[in-house]
Amino acid sequence: MTSFYGYYQTWDTSNLNDKPRQRETVYPRSYTPGTLMHYIASNPQFSLFSYIVKLADMDCLFNDPQFKYTVFVPINTFCDEKMILSLDKHSAKKIVLYSTIDNLVYENTLKSDCLMLDTRLKTDRIAISNFVLNNVSKIIESNITRTNGLIHVVNNLLVPTII
Repeated sequence: MTSFYGYYQTWDTSNLNDKPRQRETVYPRSYTPGTLMHYIASNPQFSLFSYIVKLADMDCLFNDPQFKYTVFVPINTFCDEKMILSLDKHSAKKIVLYSTIDNLVYENTLKSDCLMLDTRLKTDRIAISNFVLNNVSKIIESNITRTNGLIHVVNNLLVPTII
């Protein structure tokens, strides 16, 4: 039997969202001693941020000797591990870019009452007032100088407005 009408078939898509999403595998790498990435990767209190940087494939940038930026690194105790482990590569890259400033910003600059800093994520800026970033994250430790940049330890992960 032939039909003049097209063949229609319904597709069963009910099982597509049933499977739990698998976390992407991040392999261990070695880094140049003294660099930002070496410090972040070798310090267990920064392991979640290290995971985000590796997932975003930006660890080579933080290991680059030409890199001269400031990075706001959160400690693990204040981070939402489930949220971090569920990130995809694109979201991880946005978080790393948002946590990175294009130049060296030292402690004395961060003491100002109101400061807006451009991040490497060009769509968002960080507002700093008396060591508090975006009214959410407080700087715990500052001016950790590495051969290729500067680290400020914060008590909360900096997440851009749009991920």
